[in-house]
Amino acid sequence: MFDKVLVPLDGSALSEAVLPCVRRLGTTSESPKIYLVRVVTPLHPLAAYEGYASIEAPAVDLATLAAEARGYLHRIAAQVGPQADAHPLVHTGEAGREIVAAARACGADLIAMSTHGRTGLGRLVLGSVADYVVRHSGRPVLLVRPDAGALRAAPAAAAAAQP
Repeated sequence: MFDKVLVPLDGSALSEAVLPCVRRLGTTSESPKIYLVRVVTPLHPLAAYEGYASIEAPAVDLATLAAEARGYLHRIAAQVGPQADAHPLVHTGEAGREIVAAARACGADLIAMSTHGRTGLGRLVLGSVADYVVRHSGRPVLLVRPDAGALRAAPAAAAAAQP
């Protein structure tokens, strides 16, 4: 059994698709500690990629972003279940690297995360955090791919959330 499970979440419904699996882990007689991690990225997502360095990143208040991330993780911890030993973690930086660093720091036996289902050009341009984590963590990684309905609904939900 796993003693410590790291669950990276980005605030999207797609990333939360892993939560039913995590809930099942948390209902066993020897429930693992669950570390919910949210990585706050201070730069425009494309600014980290070569050739996009000229993009001006909007001014961000990292303290505000971190506070919002902590609030989000506390809400998710409550959803995972009262019997689960859930610990929220907020990291700042590039998602893949920070997820791997968080797994090392907390001594995770397993990383459980969702994929966003990107393929082709989207994956080439934006990369794959899940791919990075699998290649660099040195730990078992449980990847959950949301069902096709969730993948189709996500762009519409994201567009509706834009101000």
